[in-house]
Formats: sequence, structure tokens, C-alpha cells
Amino acid sequence: MKRIYYTIIFFAVWMSSGCQKDPYPYITLDQVKQIDSVRHPAIENVVFVYNSELYLMADFAAKPLRITNSGVPKKFVKGSHDHTKFAYLSSGNIIEIVDKTGKLITTLTNYNDVRNFDWSADDKTLYIVNGESIAFYGPALKVPSITYEGGYYEFISAAISDKGDFAYILKKYNFSALDQYEVVIKPANGGTMKIFKDDNNDFPMAYINFAANTNNMMLGFRELHSGTDDLDKVYLFEDLNDYPALKLNASSSRYSTPVYNSKVQYLLWGVDRDDKHVLFATYLKDDVPDNNKLLAGFDGVHYLDWK
Repeated sequence: MKRIYYTIIFFAVWMSSGCQKDPYPYITLDQVKQIDSVRHPAIENVVFVYNSELYLMADFAAKPLRITNSGVPKKFVKGSHDHTKFAYLSSGNIIEIVDKTGKLITTLTNYNDVRNFDWSADDKTLYIVNGESIAFYGPALKVPSITYEGGYYEFISAAISDKGDFAYILKKYNFSALDQYEVVIKPANGGTMKIFKDDNNDFPMAYINFAANTNNMMLGFRELHSGTDDLDKVYLFEDLNDYPALKLNASSSRYSTPVYNSKVQYLLWGVDRDDKHVLFATYLKDDVPDNNKLLAGFDGVHYLDWK
């Protein structure tokens, strides 16, 4: 596929190098834009936390817009699919929701053990992993039940896809050896439940997140007692498979809140780079280095979301 794209671009450039005055004499401008969109897919509507404030980046090539101006520490931000409201954890582990102008919509004070949250596909509900259960701010979502296959478990985190698929992380206590972690995947259509275990991984499972547009899933691992929300390893699962399609090891780097979009085949995350934590976009479709993108001027981005 990549060879075809290069052939088309070469042909367009070669043909335009003749004596014609028009820069694109043999293909239309729309065709040129289509070719360029293959080479450089757009990354739009990214929300992130920088210096304790929310920013919305309508396009990766444009200057991000500052949403809030409160100075209150924020983390773990989740934006709605229509990009009009944003939920984040404020000081005291309290969820606050603001609109795109930064105006406070509501403060949720009745959840005392928030582990993660996200918006439903219709943006009417914020589902919240609160302790050992799933709570809903808005109309309740119909999701498969949580299943414990015997033993002593701790519920770590969960995610719901736009299609209603349910995936969650369990920590199984082992009193004679290391504790074990597993991901339980339950399709929305009532299909076969799947369980993923990674016994050869030294890092506990700590982060789970569905892509905004598909049931592709990100799974993150964090060093025990690391004292940070950053991740040491990240796996990408496709189409509810119970084995990762891609494993990304941080080696000397660390990652934060990875989000994948299969439409443009980009993975967005915070990445340690030259002793700075930057917002980085990694292109996963082909080995095209100039498609990788770095948000310059915003060092210290540890929390982001992309829909």
C-alpha cells in the first residue's frame, strides 16, 4: 500500500515538472489534497492538561486554545465526543465538568474513590469507576456485569467502548507468590468473554482505554509504587482480540494516557523525550517518519484525551 502512495506522488511531481505553468496541470487540487491526507493524516480536537490548565487543540498544526484559567491542579481529563464539555479530576480527587469556554457546569462530590471515567457515545452520561463499582452521572448505561472467577480480587479500572463493549482490569491476590493481573473483555453483543493475562510482565496493569471510534483498546502497565500516573509499557489490542497487536516498551522513557484513533491510525500520548514530557503523535500505519508529530512549546503534558 505504501508503495502505491509513493508512486502516485512521484507521478504527480514528475508530471508537474514540465513546462506547464499550473502547479498541478494533470490532477485536480482536490486530488492533491487527497494524496497529502494519506501522507499526513489530520489530528483534530485533542484536549490536554498543561500547567494545571485545560487546552483544546482543534488541529495539531494550529495553536492550542486555553480553556480554563483557575490555577487549580487538574489531571485525567476526558472530553465529550462533540468537544463541548470536559471532565477532569480536580484537587481532592473531585470530578469537575466545564464547557469549552471554561465555565464550570458541575462539581461531582459524591464519588470518593475515583479511578477513571469517560463519556458515553451520546455524551449524555459520564461513567465513573468509583471503587469497586461503576457509577453513572446521567442516564445509566447498559453494560455487561463484572465477573470474578473465584479467589480474592481487586477491581482496578474499566472502559466502555462506543458500541457498549466492556473491558476491565482485575488484580488477583496470590498469598504465596506475586499478585496476578488480568483483563476481562466482554463484547456488547453477548459474545464469548475473553481474558488476557501477561504473566511474563514485571509491571502491574494500571490503565485501560478504548479508542473513541472503535473497539480497539489500549492497556498500560505501571511500575509498582512508582508514585506517578505515567506508564512503563503500553499494549494495543484490536477488535476485542485477547492478544495485543502491538507492544510498546518504554525502556528509559515513560508514557501517559495513550489514546488511539484507528481512522487516521495515530497514537497520541505524553512521552519522555530529552528529559521533557511532551505530547507526541505516533503514526502506526506505515513507517513514514515525517508523519510523527511533536507539539512544541508545551513541555510537561501528562494527561490528554482525543475524540
